[in-house]
This record gives sequence, C-alpha cells and structure tokens, in this order.
Amino acid sequence: MSIHRHSFAGIRSPLTFALILISALPASEAVAGWVYGGAPVCTAAGAQTQPAIVQDDRGGAIIAWIDGRNGSFDIYAQRIDARGDARWTNAGERICTASTLSFRLVSDMRGGAIVVWEEARLGSADIFAQRIDSSGLLGWASGGVPVCVASGEQSSPSAESDLEGGAFIAWTDFRGGSRSDIYAQRIDADGMPRWAANGVALCAAASDQTDSRIVPMSDGGAIAAWRDLRSGLQWDIYAQRVLGAGTPAWTIDGIAVCLAAGHKRAFELAPDGANGAIAAWSDQRSGAADIYAQRISAAGDTLWPADGACVCSAGYGQTNARVVPDQEGGAIIVWEDCRHDYYLPDIYAQRFTGSGLPVWEENGVPLCTEKGGQYRPRIAGDGGGGAIAAWVDDRYYEIAGQPYDIFAARVLPGGERPWAHYAGRICTMPESQDHLQIVPAAAGGAIAAWTDYRGADADIYAQRLDADGNPTATSLHGFSVSVNEGTIEVVWSLSRLDEGASFRVSRSRGLSDDFGELSAAITASGLSFSFIDREVDPGASYRYRVAVIVGDEPTTLFETGEIAVPTPRFALLGNHPNPFNPSTTIRYSISAECRVTLAVHDVSGKRVRSLFSGVRAPGTHAAEWDGADASGRPAASGVYYCVLAAGKFSRARVMILLR
Repeated sequence: MSIHRHSFAGIRSPLTFALILISALPASEAVAGWVYGGAPVCTAAGAQTQPAIVQDDRGGAIIAWIDGRNGSFDIYAQRIDARGDARWTNAGERICTASTLSFRLVSDMRGGAIVVWEEARLGSADIFAQRIDSSGLLGWASGGVPVCVASGEQSSPSAESDLEGGAFIAWTDFRGGSRSDIYAQRIDADGMPRWAANGVALCAAASDQTDSRIVPMSDGGAIAAWRDLRSGLQWDIYAQRVLGAGTPAWTIDGIAVCLAAGHKRAFELAPDGANGAIAAWSDQRSGAADIYAQRISAAGDTLWPADGACVCSAGYGQTNARVVPDQEGGAIIVWEDCRHDYYLPDIYAQRFTGSGLPVWEENGVPLCTEKGGQYRPRIAGDGGGGAIAAWVDDRYYEIAGQPYDIFAARVLPGGERPWAHYAGRICTMPESQDHLQIVPAAAGGAIAAWTDYRGADADIYAQRLDADGNPTATSLHGFSVSVNEGTIEVVWSLSRLDEGASFRVSRSRGLSDDFGELSAAITASGLSFSFIDREVDPGASYRYRVAVIVGDEPTTLFETGEIAVPTPRFALLGNHPNPFNPSTTIRYSISAECRVTLAVHDVSGKRVRSLFSGVRAPGTHAAEWDGADASGRPAASGVYYCVLAAGKFSRARVMILLR
C-alpha cells in the first residue's frame, strides 16, 4: 500500500455525516498538546524516572519526578494544562538539587503543589518540603524547608494536602535508635511547621513501625495508619488520629486496625468522606495473600468486621491493593490478582458500602484478564462514584515484563465496565513504560504519567483519557466510523490545522498491530475530514490510524477500535465514482456460490455491455466498466443501468456517464 498525503490549505468540499458514532469529544473538550502515545513532559538528557502527579485545579496536572540530568538525583516538576501543553520551562522547574532518596507530591489546593522528600544533606536522611505555585515559582526557602532534621534517620515520607494550602506529612523515624517509629508534621501554606519541632510521635511502641499513610480531616487534623511489628510475630496495621493542634487523640501508640495472623503488606489508606478513613491491604492470614479492608471512624472505632472485611480470597494470591472513596462512605478497591495464573496476574476490583458490605460479585469484578500479566494498578475516582484503574501490561510480548505498555479501565458504581474493548490504551509505544501514576480529570476522565523508555534513556510522558477511555490527541475534536454496503468510512474533525499539513491513513486487520499505509482519497470541509475504504473483505474486521504530518514529522491523531464488516449478502452495492468519466467500478456481494451475470443497459433496456457471466464464490466482487459498448466504441453521455442477476436475486442501479 502506498502513502497518501494530501494538503488541505483552502479546500472546501462537501462532506456527509450519516455515521455510526464510535468515539467523539465535544467541542468544549478539544485539546491541543496531547498526542497519541503520550505527550512528552520531560525528555532532557539523563534519566527521568518515578513520576508523581496531582491535579492543578484547572483541568490539567502537575507532575514531578527524579531527574538525573545533572549527575545527581534531583527533583523537577512540570505543569501540563487541560490542553496538554507544558506551562513552565520546557525541561521542567528544578525543585531540589540534593540527591533525593524518595519523595511525595500533593496538591496545595490553589493550583500549585507541595513536594516532600527525603535527603541526606546533613549527614543522615531528613525530611524537607517545597511549594511550587501554578506559575512554576518556588514559594518557600531555597532548598526547601525542613520538616524533620532530628537525630537518626527519617525516611519514606507520605503526604497529603491539609485542605488549607499546606500539607500533612508522616514518616518512618529512627531518632530512638535502631528501631523505627512513626512521626508526623503539618506544614502550612507559608512553609511553617504547625506542630512540635521535628514532628509529633504517633507511635513509639516496641519493635518497628513503617509504611505510614495519612489522610486529612475537615477539622484541621488527620488520620495516619502504618504497618506495625510490635507483636514480634507479624506486621499488623495500626492507626492514630492527630488533632489540629498536633495532639494524638486515640489510644497511645494507636488503635489496632488488623491483628489477624500473618503479615499485612501493600497497605493503602483513603478518606471515607465522613472524617474517617478506609484502609486496604494484602493479608496472609490464610497462607496465600488475600485482600482485606477496614473502615475507621473519627472516634477511632473500626466499623467493619474485626480484623477487616474480606475483599477477595480467590486462589493463588492477591496484592498491590489501591483504594479510592466511592462518595457514599464506602470505597472502590482495585488489586493485582493471580487467581488464574500464579505468575501472570490480572486486575480485579470491588466496591464496599460504608457499612462494609461488598456491592459487586464475590471476589470482585475483572477489569482486565488479557493474556500476559497486568501489574501494579493505580486508581482514580471518576467524579461520579465510579473509578478509573490503570496498570502496566505485557499482553503483547512473549516474555513477561518485557516490555510493559499502559492500559486502563473504568468501572461504574454498579460494577459495569462501560468502555469498549479497544478503549483504555494509554500508551502502547515501542520499548517499555513503567512507574505509572494517575489522577482524575474533568468530565469523568483521567490523566496518567509514567516513565517511558522509547528514547535513548528514561523520560517522562503523560496522557489524558476521556470518559469513554479514548486518549485525547493533538487538535482532535472527535472521530466516527461507519460501515455501509461493503465500505468503511472514517470521519474526524479538528480544532485547528497547521498550514501545509497533510494526513497519513493506515490500516490493520483485526487486532493486529501491523498497520499498513493506505492510499486514501480524503475529502474535506473546513476542519472536518473523511475517507472511504472500499477494499475491505466481508466478515473481516479492521482498525484505522490517522496521523497528521507537519513538515516531515507525523503525529498520530487517533486510532479506531476494531470495525467489523458484515458477512456477505446478495446486494448490488453500486458504482464509484458516479457520475463518472471515463470509467467506473461496480461492486456487488453474494452470500452463496451461484451463477452471476452483470451487464450495462441503456434507458430503453437494451444491453450495452456484458461485464461478467459465470459462477462466483460468496463475498464482495467488483467489475469495471470503461464507458464503451460491446464493440469497444465509447458510449454516449447519459443515464445507464448496471443490472445484476445472481441466482434468484436481481437488482439494477443508475449510473451517469458524463463525456
């Protein structure tokens, strides 16, 4: 197949829109910077890895990452607006120049973000923080403000917005010696600590505490939870509430959330919307890892069954649980599930009511059970009580984990999975994508960020999905696809088109990713475009990819889902072009092998030319009339009929020859 490039400067030709809608974006959701396969957030020299992402409160996102361009592990950040355009410097704003060991990113609820990190500038690891506003300006002291610089090591910070422009921060703290405790601090919008210097002890019980998580309460306080080894037998889960003044409110060293036998791992915490919290974790009380969850009230009571409600106890094991509120006091939990294959997990989800009852089918609903493995899910609320889950996926590769792509699925409050099977492809570009993070976007969509290895080294990319699971791409308003009498028509519209731009249309058969370039006759009307593929086989299915080319650089605008061509039936599909000069192609289909005659007649009924007489197999066929009669003489201008007889079937269609 050949490449078809067509420039559209000044073209104004008619275009018909009698179509079956496959995917579209309303005009209000038009975007400019997003591209198929992801928008580059940072492709600077050196490796950029481990992105974190928060909403910017304006329909876009702020993304931070660990950056090796200077030979050390710095932190950089970039804001991507709702159109996918970078708003700060092209390579990102530098937050921290020290060698960062780990970091967290939270929204400041004012269009900016707060970065919290662990670094060893003073000898042992300490916790620092910095605020960056919506313009990319750093708001606190150069190098960040100290959150905790106590003796010993402070590590693994977790953080969440305090809902007033600052942040709650919890961490693992070794100031007491070789065992670790849990401390917390609140930093206000000016970067000032609100609680005791170097933090408040939430738990200093015997043995180790680690893996803290923290969520805000509306009274200026917070609930923190952590994994705890005080029993000496297994990691359990404890929690503590800290009041707005920085005073722990519950039992000293926290309340027990789960003390069941076996270790608790991969622990997460989310607010319940009623000043409480919901915890989810991977639990080994039965030997294999299962998923359990518990709701904790503002008073420190556990509201679900003792030691947690069982979310999933299917075979082989489940891990990597993630949780978001369902906006009704309950939660949606997503996890990595090995019930079908010990080595190749799938992605499942479950919703629990505020009273601790599962809403969906026992052991959860499948979000993805494709071949290969699906790993490390992330989850974001969809704004309507449902959620969008995303994960890394190796379904297209023979060796597990080499490389990963990124997929997503949406689940509604009732457990329905509304996206078509081809939706939710966040990135399937060459090489691997990993370290995925995701946040909600406007109108039920989501924005994802990840580490991407398509270039010479690791870079940061991002993509936005709409509420139907379609990646939003450069300048694209929407597209639609229709199947009509043995042809497939694709229509798309843009919000803008660069001068001298052209299009490239490619096609694959079925679900194959082997796209071949088509020579497609594209028509245009303003910023709306279409092409018709007439060379399709009945019973087959196809996918189409449309790229826009500016200069020599192609950018994929969109890729359709799988479009099925109906199985053959007896039909005279007509001729193209019509009117014509000097020749036209007549297409017809038959559903069973039979004798076929195809002929051209004039308006009096006299046969002008026989085009075919014989036996045909089922399928769609074509014949060309060159505008000549049986003697080879050019026929006169006028109206003619193509007449098809196939078994007991017969049809005629009008053709117009213009000399």
